[in-house]
Amino acid sequence: ILLLSPPHTYPLPLLSLTTHLALLSTRLPAPTSSDDEDPLFNDDWDASLPLYPPPTTTKPTTNPNPNTPPAHPNSRPPITLLVIAIADNIFFDATRAELAVADAVLAVTIAASPPPSSDLALLAVRTIDPPSRLSASASAAETSQSGAGVDAEGVWSPRKGGVRRAVLGRMVRMCVEAGGVGEEVLAGLRAFG
Repeated sequence: ILLLSPPHTYPLPLLSLTTHLALLSTRLPAPTSSDDEDPLFNDDWDASLPLYPPPTTTKPTTNPNPNTPPAHPNSRPPITLLVIAIADNIFFDATRAELAVADAVLAVTIAASPPPSSDLALLAVRTIDPPSRLSASASAAETSQSGAGVDAEGVWSPRKGGVRRAVLGRMVRMCVEAGGVGEEVLAGLRAFG
């Protein structure tokens, strides 16, 4: 997938959601050959099998190939959420201005756990360099040479150092907790599948 976007923008949520929806509508041709033969597939589209079966079925789908485990009817593809932190504040679906001053940007990948559990599974957490790390500190116009290197009040400067572990923990927890953002996004996506 080649995705072109303007500098300092993060199209990750858009890419994640479109991939999620594309995988939900993907169908695989049904195999007609047995295990010891060359692979042959049925070319009838109506006989094809969905990669992710719709959640309306109550039992796991049967697969004609006994070596492949059947997909559970409630399985769904994972999604990736873009989460940012500015000081102790956590934002989902951040605007360009919020991204510009973010202290931390995380890409949190989650998926629904297999039944009987109704929890969300944390699959991956990746850090992304925010645009604020790419810019130098601003300087006030009225500072003289003697005041160089001293932070002036009202002048933005990028955060030095890292983000506290407690903030990172809260960012991840808000994605996977019951009634959290991840659950809300997956519930909204169920309307499309």
